[in-house]
Amino acid sequence: MKTGKPTPKRPHVSSSAKDQKFSSPSGAGARGAALAPQTGTLVMSNWSRLQQRLPGQKSRKKGSSGALNAALNAEKAAKQSEARLQQASEAAGDLGDVVGLDCEMVGVGVNGRKSVLARATLVDASGSTIYDQFVRPRERVTDFRTFVSGVTPRHLKHKKAKMIEEVQEELRELLRDKIVVGHALQNDFRALGLRVPPRQVRDTATYRAFMRTAPGQRPRPQKLKDVCKEHLGLDIQDGQHDSAEDARGAMLLYRSVRGEWERTLQRQRGEGGSGVKALGLSQKKTSKLAIAKARSGVRRVNQVSGKKRKRDSD
Repeated sequence: MKTGKPTPKRPHVSSSAKDQKFSSPSGAGARGAALAPQTGTLVMSNWSRLQQRLPGQKSRKKGSSGALNAALNAEKAAKQSEARLQQASEAAGDLGDVVGLDCEMVGVGVNGRKSVLARATLVDASGSTIYDQFVRPRERVTDFRTFVSGVTPRHLKHKKAKMIEEVQEELRELLRDKIVVGHALQNDFRALGLRVPPRQVRDTATYRAFMRTAPGQRPRPQKLKDVCKEHLGLDIQDGQHDSAEDARGAMLLYRSVRGEWERTLQRQRGEGGSGVKALGLSQKKTSKLAIAKARSGVRRVNQVSGKKRKRDSD
């Protein structure tokens, strides 16, 4: 005699219902289909979504790989450029007497047309900043030129901003007996109100190798941004200017050609020469000066001789 609860009978399921259950996206049938998605005529929805995602994943992986390679190539080029600059500077000798200068201006007067000093920056040969000072103009600023200069009213109103007289005195001492490197330095010297001996000036705007040349035309200065890009592969001035960045760019340009630049100046000046070419005077002008001096000397001799003869006759 059997004891306990009677075993329940399983309901009868037709073969069509079994097929429908197996092909359903939910339940155990779905899990089995996910493991073997091609066993039935109906492809599972989750498998379909996975198949749609795979091509996109591959493309994204390819794109990220391309960006990574570009970054690695850029880093490699930067290291090679820095290595070349380091070799050039070491071959050129000591750079302790070299500084890079750049200034930023703001506009005063009607429509801000007159430029006055707003910031002055000095860097050493390695590009480290040794002086960076905002300058408070005497006149009311009518155009801050922030989109170019990077100078805002907050900079000039800050308590650390100095008057031009203080900055002049400080830079006069810092530039004493130094080789001053920069781009279009005549503008910076004019804004600073300082005079630097031509023998100490290295202006990348007027160095012939950095100027734009064309057949039948005189060499013309280029923008610092263009020169850095062409000769160093360096991008600067992306938007607002920064006097520290510009000073570093000019310094890197000088370092890259310092040996040849200094040898050229030595040939122009000669051993113990007068340095006429370095001062910007041509041979034609020099010969005219010599002739004029000779003529004036002859006139003075004749005048003295005439006076002497007159005294003798008396």
